Amino acid sequence: MTDYPVPSQADVDQAIRLIPSPQLRRVFFDGLANPNWIKPLFDAGQFGSPPEPVQDEKGYIREEPWPEVDYLVRMAPFVPDAVIDVFLSLEGSRNSWVRRSAIFVGASLDPDKAVRLKPILEAWESGFGFRTDPRDLANLTRNLLGGPKPRIGLRLARVLFGPTEGNDKPRTALDEYWYEEELPGIVEALGDRALKQVLHWLEDWERLSGHLEHDRGYTAVFRPSIETSTRAHAGIEDALIDAVRDAAVRAMQASPASAVQVLQASPLSLAKRIMLYAIARALASRAVDPVELIDMSIGALDDPLFADSHFRLEIADYFRAVADVAPDRLTALAGYLDRGPLGGREVLIERLRREGDSDQEAVTRADEYTARWRHRLLATIGGDHLSEPFKAELEELDARDGAIEDAAKPDFQMTSWVGPESPVTVDDLAAMPPSDLATYLETWHPEPGSWHGPSHGGQGRLLTTLLTTSPRALQGQDDLLDRLRPTYINAILRGWEAAIRGDVDPDWAQLIAVVRSVLTHIDASNFEPEGDDFDDDRDYSRARHAAVALVEEALTTRETRRVPKEVVDDLGRVLLANVVDDRFWDEYVSSKPGDGWDPLNLSINAAWPIQAKALIMLAGSTKRSEMRTEALAALDHELARDDPWDALAAVIGESLPRLYLADEGWLRERVDRLFGTAEAISRPQQIALSTALATQYIHSVTLGLIRGAVLAAMKLDEPMAVGWNGLRPPDQLIGEWIITTHIRGQLELDDPLMNSFFVDEPANVRGEAIGHIAWEFMQADVVDDQMRARLESLWDSRVVHVREHPEDGAELKDFYWFVRSRKFDPAWWLPRLIEAATLDPELMTHGMIGEDLATAAREYPSEVLDAVVALTARSGDVAEPTMYDLMRTAVPTAIAWSIERGDDALKADARRFMNTLAERGYINIVQSVEGVDTSQPVEE
Repeated sequence: MTDYPVPSQADVDQAIRLIPSPQLRRVFFDGLANPNWIKPLFDAGQFGSPPEPVQDEKGYIREEPWPEVDYLVRMAPFVPDAVIDVFLSLEGSRNSWVRRSAIFVGASLDPDKAVRLKPILEAWESGFGFRTDPRDLANLTRNLLGGPKPRIGLRLARVLFGPTEGNDKPRTALDEYWYEEELPGIVEALGDRALKQVLHWLEDWERLSGHLEHDRGYTAVFRPSIETSTRAHAGIEDALIDAVRDAAVRAMQASPASAVQVLQASPLSLAKRIMLYAIARALASRAVDPVELIDMSIGALDDPLFADSHFRLEIADYFRAVADVAPDRLTALAGYLDRGPLGGREVLIERLRREGDSDQEAVTRADEYTARWRHRLLATIGGDHLSEPFKAELEELDARDGAIEDAAKPDFQMTSWVGPESPVTVDDLAAMPPSDLATYLETWHPEPGSWHGPSHGGQGRLLTTLLTTSPRALQGQDDLLDRLRPTYINAILRGWEAAIRGDVDPDWAQLIAVVRSVLTHIDASNFEPEGDDFDDDRDYSRARHAAVALVEEALTTRETRRVPKEVVDDLGRVLLANVVDDRFWDEYVSSKPGDGWDPLNLSINAAWPIQAKALIMLAGSTKRSEMRTEALAALDHELARDDPWDALAAVIGESLPRLYLADEGWLRERVDRLFGTAEAISRPQQIALSTALATQYIHSVTLGLIRGAVLAAMKLDEPMAVGWNGLRPPDQLIGEWIITTHIRGQLELDDPLMNSFFVDEPANVRGEAIGHIAWEFMQADVVDDQMRARLESLWDSRVVHVREHPEDGAELKDFYWFVRSRKFDPAWWLPRLIEAATLDPELMTHGMIGEDLATAAREYPSEVLDAVVALTARSGDVAEPTMYDLMRTAVPTAIAWSIERGDDALKADARRFMNTLAERGYINIVQSVEGVDTSQPVEE
């Protein structure tokens, strides 16, 4: 500390007398840059009274600022022990800034210093303060885990990541987002301890969730594939599974015997599947003795749990890996298959036995189930990894029962804790011949008076799943509408719809017969409902909806679609016959869309607009001109209705290209009525236009069709009505269509559309549209040189405009995407970035371009220095993430290369900038600059 004088006692006493008020303390501590003041001020009691939070009359928690803590944080790199002494004295403080700052300091210091924070970490375990950054907590944990006393870090990790009991589900100290974000780094820092520790957290999560209370290891159900989660939203449980998986893979390669032992001993069936997954990865890595690892693990397969169908993917992984490295050990597959599902034939027979079954019926059902289980497993392993006898068996099963497509795809995910339940599994249903399946659905009834348990609705969900991949599971059953309740008919139709979407052919004759019967059936059901509305449909309204949705899907033309043309025409006749029935319309006008339902959302969920869309699909898919004419005439009839919710307008917008391809003449005659003209555009026309802009690929022909409507939309005084709330605003989309068409060379710069957009739309909308095009360049693997040149030229013309009209500076606000896209040369974007920052002092980079500026600094040190000087001019006010990005990489690198390669003037500018930043509080700037490697030569 020789660079800083040590204050005398008289200096300290005088300073204390001069700072009696909070305002004066702020001035003093903000300007204090001498770390040698900490100890004498501490001894004088100046750090002993941070303001405590108080609750005001409205119930809000208030905290007065405490400038002392900012000074402590700035000085921590210079006198860490002195700063830690202060924080240790504040163990009892509830001030959230104190807690945040102490954690931040601990995360940034060397671990041998950070361990001194142990007392306050333990004291604050019940709450580290709402201001504390979760990233700092995680960084401190990793810091401590890598230090001389890792147990302190381990304790903190358990506090932050260990599940505890909550009200309705387990809770953790970190919020879900930060838990998922930071857990992988903690796993890596845990090193050899990771597998045991993270597995313990997963076990606690499943126990607190109630999942360990079930007999058959139901924890396996929640994760159909160990490799990846199939849930739309992963959450903490999946994050823990991923963490155990990754830790197990590393442990299996480093110490396989120990890893197998840990996973095998866990009560979780998930752990057993993770073990198989990790073994397969270890064998593939060739980092272990394959024979030794196989021999130590193969015996585990004798456990009946490993024969559960939920283990299929991981068992297949295991045997594929065995076949690759030690094919002679593949003989173990024979024993596994011979034991059969659930580890034994007798167990399976009793598990599948139903009330009233004879012994022979139970045996037959078990044998059919076993054959399918065996077939699926062999198909998942794949013929390339099977010995000749098993390969021959797979070929025989494929020939007899049909090849299983996407055998390695995870099973349908269902739990017994959410939604209606089924008394059987998908495999159980699949094992039944069509006649038995229909009879079972016809005769099964839930237990009377049961408020929770197996229901028709739960069974219908599985029936949909079965028919999605096996749409002929009910083939030959022609009296389904008379035999099955509406719930099952609805499930069948939705399963067939999904199968068609996946290009799996149903029995078309059966499908057409069922659809025709449903659409002509009265709403009332002949079946007495069993259960509430969630358990059993009261009438055929949902089935009728499913029928028309199926027709719409079957008539949709796609490149891979294999729907025979005669089926298209048969379904078209059914559709046209049903259009005259007003039941769909009556349901639609009498309903009221829920909050948040936009017209497009409604159009894919209400039967009437779905039927109208089916007419459009029919017009585009039929080869019969008379049927096309009839379909479009029926559509005209629907368009004449007074639609209260504008769903049909959204259908028209979404279907614009299909209408063009179906009958261009029909569309051109009606395009002004459907979308509007340059003079006027109504609300339904705005819905159609905004939906078209949001759902269609940008095309010059399409833009030409709706040109007048676009011009009118840009003249609106009020925001355009939106057909779909799921994308960017319509005015920005208009700009993206116009700009994209221009840079493709299909729209001149002086075209009225271009002029109107850049005159009538606000500057920020213009900036967002241009920026989004640059963002799209970033997504492209290759960018056409001419398109890039036109976008560059357009940008330059907009800069000229902003020079003349500074009030439109917001038009330049998204230039960072030009840099971040990495599709433009630094020689082009650097001077423009500098000018943009000069013309728009509010310009933000959103933490996006620090690395790009740092990379360019080697070749263009002067320009990059000018850029970072301009971008950091408002460093006191700029959002922290942006400033962090620039200060972490761009600024130090720009200064370092300017000093390394610049002339005397540039070197002086760089040092001046560095001093300015130090005065602003960036006290580590010198060390950051010195840490930049400028030893590598620059290619001239």
